[in-house]
Amino acid sequence: MPLAYEIFGRTVELEGIYRREADPAKSELIASWREDMQSLLNQGKIKPHPPKKVPGGWQGIIKGLDMLRKGEVHGQKLVVYIDE
Repeated sequence: MPLAYEIFGRTVELEGIYRREADPAKSELIASWREDMQSLLNQGKIKPHPPKKVPGGWQGIIKGLDMLRKGEVHGQKLVVYIDE
């Protein structure tokens, strides 16, 4: 999670000793990386995991987390529609 804040160029200061100053270079790096990854996706050189729908709205989130915990998910992206 801290990395997510860093790539957006924000200072990260968590409880304890973890602190990173804002670094615009990280934002530039991730923007470039995103373009490279999109290009590879468009060319079919890399493929995302196929989605697997988990029914149940909000309860589906709990079910999906339980599936992950039990090791039942392999090579799939779990998708839960909240407005069901």
